[in-house]
Order: sequence, then structure tokens, then C-alpha cells
Amino acid sequence: MAQAATIPVAQNVPDLGYRVVPDIFRLPEGMNFGPCSAVAVRASGNILVFSRNEHALMEFNPEGMYLRSLGRGIFDNPHGLRLDAQGNITALHTRVAAESIAARALPPLFETWKGFDHVVMEGAEETEYGIPNVGAEYLREQRGIEVGFWRGVGNGYTKFAIETLMDEAAAVAGKDAVDYRMQLLSKKPRAQAVIRAVADMAGWKRKRPAGRALGIAYSDAWETHCAQVAEVSVDRKTGAIRVHEVWCAVDCGVALQPRNVAAQMESAIMFGLSAALAEQVTFKDGVPQQSNFHDYPVLRMDQAPLVHVKVMVTENKPGGIGEVGLPPIAPAVANALAKLTGKRLRDLPFKKEMLKA
Repeated sequence: MAQAATIPVAQNVPDLGYRVVPDIFRLPEGMNFGPCSAVAVRASGNILVFSRNEHALMEFNPEGMYLRSLGRGIFDNPHGLRLDAQGNITALHTRVAAESIAARALPPLFETWKGFDHVVMEGAEETEYGIPNVGAEYLREQRGIEVGFWRGVGNGYTKFAIETLMDEAAAVAGKDAVDYRMQLLSKKPRAQAVIRAVADMAGWKRKRPAGRALGIAYSDAWETHCAQVAEVSVDRKTGAIRVHEVWCAVDCGVALQPRNVAAQMESAIMFGLSAALAEQVTFKDGVPQQSNFHDYPVLRMDQAPLVHVKVMVTENKPGGIGEVGLPPIAPAVANALAKLTGKRLRDLPFKKEMLKA
């Protein structure tokens, strides 16, 4: 009989531990436990410490262990647009089919949502773009894989779908990607400001070196406006992608610590880029096949792009910042790759096979 336990919980949401842990370990209602910090369970005077491999391979079972899998790999996120004769968007329809984060992490709240997971659907239910008709559907899948929060949460994949779709719509309309977004955001000055700023930073109209292209994406996640431009090249023989430089403009309202804001943006860009280029968990018979960095590659220092961040000076209400830098990076890179190859990438992580000549 375990006398005490220490459970790992993300530092940015420590309160989740107090809501989720009792459910995971079938603890009696009202049982008290303290702050969470490490991966260890103390039982009968001995301490059991899980290695990274063991921790990564834990799967949910009746004995109480669980698997926390990043949702992006098992989320189906199709979007649909309707355009008029001039190429203007008249309708945006989003349908997300996925396991539920809230059903596991926030069961009482999920019940009040009547089966609609607003966590999964972040970034899809509303948009700053001036689209007269917007609809969003959530279809819950239950395949036995428990999903949880990752940096970016719902916006991390819904913005990927929406922002790559915006570039496709601009191409159909025969318009520049920046100009098209500015038109759709004509009544949203904060959104226009970050797009205008990042386009100026990157020299959007300037000719790039041979074999390179720019891509842009915008996000309104967590009441903060962020736009990013990525300069990208690709080896058409191998499909290997290289992101050379990233420019980012962010309006998070009053920035009390601008250098901290810039650091958050830089790290979120690296996190999102790593997810777009390499990170993936595969399953066989319900068991994850990756266990450590030897078979779960992440972005290395020599792959990291040069990043420039402009923190806009405004008097707007403060918004979120810790995850804001992640949603735009994958679509910005994908949009640049579409210019280089003519191929639209619709999966994360990107499939190199799609980019070979």
C-alpha cells in the first residue's frame, strides 16, 4: 500500500494536479496531497523512480498508470472555405475529430459542455478574420489513447489548418498572402499592426536568395496577436527542410517584462518548429513505440533558425504569452514550402516524402 506519491505536473498548470491525480490513481474523494515535482512513487519504505523510457511508455490501465500523449498526432482537423467570385471568403467550416482532453483532465467541466471539448477546439470556434459565416464541430473519438495538454493546446493545430488554408485561398484569389490577410482583418487594427510589422521586419517584398522562400502566418490565441514569417529552403532530393530565419511581431497588450516576452516567443517558436519537423509518437497494439531521444528526435541547436522578435509597445489589455509563439510557426513554414514546391502540407510533423522532386 503506497504511503506517498510524487506525480509530475506541468509547472505552468500545477493546479491540474489537484484535479487530475485523484482520478488517475483512483484516490478516495477528499484525500489530501501536496505539490507535485518529480517522477517517483514511495511505497513501503522504498522509492521507485521511473526512468525517462519507463515514464514515456506508461499506458493507461486498471492499475492506475496512464499515458499522456500529445494530441496533435491523433487529431483530424479538416477545414472548409467558401469563396465568392472575387475570391473573398464567405464561410469557414471547421470539424475536429479527436479524443477529448477535457473528459480526462476536467470531467465536471466537460459534462457542463455537453460533449463539446472547448479545449480541443481552441482557435477554431472564433476568428479575427472578417468572415461572415463561421461554424465549428467537435466529434469525439474514443480509441483508448489518453490525450493531454501540450504547449499550444488547441491553437497549436487549429491555427496550422486555418493559416495554411488562408494561403490557399489567397492563391486562388490571385492575391499576395500578406495583402489577403490585411483585407480580411480590415476591422482589426491590432491584427493588422503585427502583420504589417513582421512583413517589414522580414522584407516581405524583397527578393530572396535562390532556393529560399518566405511564408507567413497569424494567430489571435489567448487575446494576444502574433504574426510570424519564416525563411525556408528544402533539399528536393531528400525532402530535408531547413528554416533559416524567423521574424515575429507580438502584441500582448502592456508588456511588463518585454525581454521575458521575447524569450517566451523564441522558445515557443523552437518548440513548435521541433513538433513540425520531427516529433512524432507512433503506436502498435496500443503501446507507444518511442521511449527516449534516440527514437524521438527533437530540434537540435544546429537546426535552430535565427529568430527576431518585436514586442509591440501598446496600452492594450494584457493577454497570454507563454504559448502564443507556437501556433504560427508551423503554418508559416508550410506556406513557404508550398511556394518552393507547389505542394501543400496538411500533416504534422511534415512528411519529407511529399517534398521530394
